[in-house]
Amino acid sequence: NPIIGSATISFSVAESQKVSIKIFDIAGRLVKTLVNTPLQQGNHQLVWDANNNDGYAVPAGVYFLKMISPQNKSQTQKIIVTK
Repeated sequence: NPIIGSATISFSVAESQKVSIKIFDIAGRLVKTLVNTPLQQGNHQLVWDANNNDGYAVPAGVYFLKMISPQNKSQTQKIIVTK
């Protein structure tokens, strides 16, 4: 799923809980924390503008979005950023 500019990330939370969603580069370094806070049960959307935590645009390449819930359930998805 290549992105140019930004990506909308849609996800569901089965019950109110703390959720962490972070973007990592191919080397496993943290690039951006999208959310790390309690969320209400239901559907949610976040937008990643392809910037890092310092506000700078990331270079084109492969990134990984990782969502972690308190029960140590995690899900990872590959994101390809193109320029």
